[in-house]
Amino acid sequence: MRLPSMPSFAVFARILGMTGISFALSACCDLQAVRAGSPEAPVSELEAAVTCPPDEGIDQGLIQLMRVRTHGDVRSLDEVRMLQTLHAVARRGDADALSALEDLLRDPSPDVRIGVLEALDRLGAVGSLPVLREVALNDPSPRAREMAYHVISSLTERRVRYLDARSIRKR
Repeated sequence: MRLPSMPSFAVFARILGMTGISFALSACCDLQAVRAGSPEAPVSELEAAVTCPPDEGIDQGLIQLMRVRTHGDVRSLDEVRMLQTLHAVARRGDADALSALEDLLRDPSPDVRIGVLEALDRLGAVGSLPVLREVALNDPSPRAREMAYHVISSLTERRVRYLDARSIRKR
């Protein structure tokens, strides 16, 4: 069975009255505030960025949004937008975001730091283990310390499984 192309699917969805679906399809194409790294990016655009296909402009805009909060006034990007940005980065799997994520581990909000830890876990950021160790030992928030321990455990376990699989294949 051949699936219809995006334009014909959007027309089909409109005919059936599926305005939410057609809106979601068009939302992926037009995320100008996210692409620009604007701190005023609507939360709906940040949510749509999670499901959009790979796009360098969106990825760079998300990284720029994280850097706005890191290098600027913390209030320049509210916590809701920051958490949605972290979710989008983690779901999109953008490894270029690692340094911006690590910088956000110094954010004053424990919820943002926990969101960063979740993103690092989802990205499988084994290279971030030294930074994660620092958070696990010294973060002022008990929830963030606990999450850091969880992420370290998860990443270590995945790394061991990967190395075991490689050694079995070499035999």
